[in-house]
Amino acid sequence: MKLLKILTGTGFGICLVLMVTWPWTIGKIPPKGSPKSEYRAFQTRTKIVIGGITVAFFASAIGSALIMRKAKDEFRQLSSENLRLLIEGATEDIRKKHESKKDEPAS
Repeated sequence: MKLLKILTGTGFGICLVLMVTWPWTIGKIPPKGSPKSEYRAFQTRTKIVIGGITVAFFASAIGSALIMRKAKDEFRQLSSENLRLLIEGATEDIRKKHESKKDEPAS
């Protein structure tokens, strides 16, 4: 669970950093009349940054969903255990109450 939280947080952090720094990472659009190699380099940088943002975002979203699922399962298990203990305690109290009434002398 701890590793999942670390990976989710890291994915979110990478996504945030890429989203904030994309203008500097990608650079300016090549001016008209530039060689095709400059356009291809710009397109490649754009694809890498947008792909990185997308992958990091989906990885952190999936990690968050898995963390929530795990927490929900733990809560459900704890809740059923508490209910079981409550029922056992109530049953024990009722049993003791009936036993004490049996021990009382009849008037």
